[in-house]
Amino acid sequence: MKKLAVVCCLIVMPMLGLWAASAAVTDFSGTWVLDPDKSQGLYDESTWTITQDDKQIAVSHFNALHPGGSMSGTDTYKLDGSETVKEINGHVQVVGPGTDGVPQTLSTILVKLVRNAKWLDDGKALELTRLRVFSDGTLSETDRLELADNGKTLKLQSRSESTSPTMPKQKGGNYIYTRK
Repeated sequence: MKKLAVVCCLIVMPMLGLWAASAAVTDFSGTWVLDPDKSQGLYDESTWTITQDDKQIAVSHFNALHPGGSMSGTDTYKLDGSETVKEINGHVQVVGPGTDGVPQTLSTILVKLVRNAKWLDDGKALELTRLRVFSDGTLSETDRLELADNGKTLKLQSRSESTSPTMPKQKGGNYIYTRK
C-alpha cells in the first residue's frame, strides 16, 4: 500500500508542477509609447497605460489618428473570460477620418458596450474584444497583445469591423510600443 502511495505521488507531483507553470500569464502592466517607424496603421502617436492584477486588466489610451483627430479612454476587462456588459444611453461624437479619408465628425447613439478578454498561447498573448452596439449598427474591435524583447516591447495587432454607416467598414493595424 505504501508503494502505491509513493508511486501515485511520483506521478501526481510533476503534473501539478506542469499545471502551475502553465497557469502563469503575461503581465502587460506599464506605460507604452508607439514606435511609428515600426508600426503600420492609423495612429500617428499613441500612449497606452496598462494596469493589471489577477482579476482584471485596464487599458488607458490616447491615440492621435491620421489624417487628424484623436481618441482616448479607458477599457477594463475581466481576466476570467467573462463578459462585461454596460448599457449606455449617450451620444457619441468622434472626430476622425471618415469613410473617404477626410476628417469629419461622426455622430451616433451608443446603446451597449460588451468587453471580453481571452488568454491565448498558454498565457503569452491576450485578446481583448469590444462590441459596441449603436442605434445605427455595430462596431466590433479586436486587439491582440503580446510582449517581445524580454518585456521591453508590446506588439499590438488591432482589427475592427463596422456595420454602422457613420464609421469606416474595416480598419486595422500592427503596432509596436516600447516601455516608457
